[in-house]
Amino acid sequence: MRLPLLPEKNSVSRSCVRRFNLDSDTAWLVLGAGLGLALIIEGLLPFLSPPAWRKVIAQVQQLNDGQIRFFGLCCILAGALLVAVLL
Repeated sequence: MRLPLLPEKNSVSRSCVRRFNLDSDTAWLVLGAGLGLALIIEGLLPFLSPPAWRKVIAQVQQLNDGQIRFFGLCCILAGALLVAVLL
């Protein structure tokens, strides 16, 4: 199965592909590997310690919407910064 090419309009992704001399298939594989790694990391706590995971979920439920949004924003900014530094 052949994955679609990266869009021409997205200059950031195209420049990353050119910078690392990747074809579009390799770029999609790297993106998929990154997503897979994120899922592995997300699954570690519930797999290794379900009681600790339940405790974390209970603590998150105590937070108000503003606190959760701020945490989400911090995660987005940290992820964007990491991608910018690595690419």
